[in-house]
Amino acid sequence: MAKLPGDQVLVLGLGLGSIPYMLEKTLGFDFQYTLVEIDEVIVDLAYRYTLKWLDSHLNIIHSCANIFASATYQQYDLICMDVFEDDDVPSLFKEAEFLEKLKNILAPNGLLLYNVLSARKMDRFRTERFYKDQFLKAFPDGAYLEIGSNWILINQKDYLLTK
Repeated sequence: MAKLPGDQVLVLGLGLGSIPYMLEKTLGFDFQYTLVEIDEVIVDLAYRYTLKWLDSHLNIIHSCANIFASATYQQYDLICMDVFEDDDVPSLFKEAEFLEKLKNILAPNGLLLYNVLSARKMDRFRTERFYKDQFLKAFPDGAYLEIGSNWILINQKDYLLTK
């Protein structure tokens, strides 16, 4: 990953905390995390199995990602959008309005990583349509990486270039 302009990271959709864990323990990054998760049970599980082992500063916020993105004035150097309901990103988070919220809280030269599924043929069709019809309108310099059965949508294709 190219060097970020700062150390402020926003993770929307905590899961079991794999994003901050990988960034710290696997890649060695020292970031300040804001972790937003709506489900208290998920927060508890993430803390018990992953987050308590991290040295990074963690600010855990129990909220809907959309509400948080609307309410915060802080800008983030890295935003990891990883909100799922079962095996799909809820439609609210695929709307142009939400993408604009992400753009507003992304720091200049910041990196957005937006995770979507493309495992099955229908998933891939929906993901391609979302990428072309919505994501690229909000982030015209965007690109994507195919990682297994997921696509990681990226706001700036320049981040894909190795330096």
